[in-house]
Amino acid sequence: MPVNLTPMLAMEPRAMGSSSRAAPRDIRAPSCISDKPRQFVEQRGPSCSDFAQALAWAFWTTIKAILKLDFTQEVKSGDYDLEVRPHSFFLLSVLTVVQTEFATLALSLLSTPEETGLYQPIARLLPILGLVITAAHMPFAPRISELWSLGRKQEIIRLTKTFTLATTALTALAVLVLASLAPYIFLIFGEEFTAAAPMVWIVGGAQVFRALCGPVPNLLIMAGKTWHLLICHLVGLSLAIVTALVLIPEHGLAGAAIAVAVEICVWSLLTFIFVRNYLGFDPSIFSAFGRSRSIQTAQ
Repeated sequence: MPVNLTPMLAMEPRAMGSSSRAAPRDIRAPSCISDKPRQFVEQRGPSCSDFAQALAWAFWTTIKAILKLDFTQEVKSGDYDLEVRPHSFFLLSVLTVVQTEFATLALSLLSTPEETGLYQPIARLLPILGLVITAAHMPFAPRISELWSLGRKQEIIRLTKTFTLATTALTALAVLVLASLAPYIFLIFGEEFTAAAPMVWIVGGAQVFRALCGPVPNLLIMAGKTWHLLICHLVGLSLAIVTALVLIPEHGLAGAAIAVAVEICVWSLLTFIFVRNYLGFDPSIFSAFGRSRSIQTAQ
């Protein structure tokens, strides 16, 4: 990013050995550091057609990547081929950090400091909305890994159904309670923060959708398909960036909440597709209420 060096070049150099000091000058940070991204969007930003082309390119790239993957070969129990390498987990960790701070960064670049500040209670509340899923993953992951190594696929299917039912019900209840109480909770931060309370319904709905898809990240890792999980997160983040570029300049805080919801829903849906095709059963809430075709085939 170019930096304005004019103030520094304008300073008069002191003579060698002189004990006098130059008078202090009022040197401000170059405006391009803080204002240029927002000015670019407001004054010279890309047109709607540019955003549409970027979105179409992202979808087309995703489709081509998915079509290149082999969905015809079902993963068998015990086929864990050590595809899970340390660097894949490292990249997943980096993506998790980026996804956590994504909306704050997007608002700071594309909107006002006020709206960036208003989003902070939502950023703090978002992990709590997904706390049920996170907590349930801890005992679930080692158990299904053990069952997978023993080749007991039917037990994995039954355990997954129980997991999906429980986490969906509890997550929906948590979102309902916290979103309803958000206007009062946000009063802790200040009266002006209550304007951000309705956004909790948007990000909370995305967490419910994530629960509806089932424990898909754990199932992919169990099958040694960590790179596929990484692809899902990358695609979700890419589409969230496009959504933020389109919506935040005009809608501000609401655009950021929608971008976060798009990110969560996209990677959850893609991960669900991978699990259904590679493992041969439906881990979502829809199969939890009955015997789906894929489960009957697996038997």
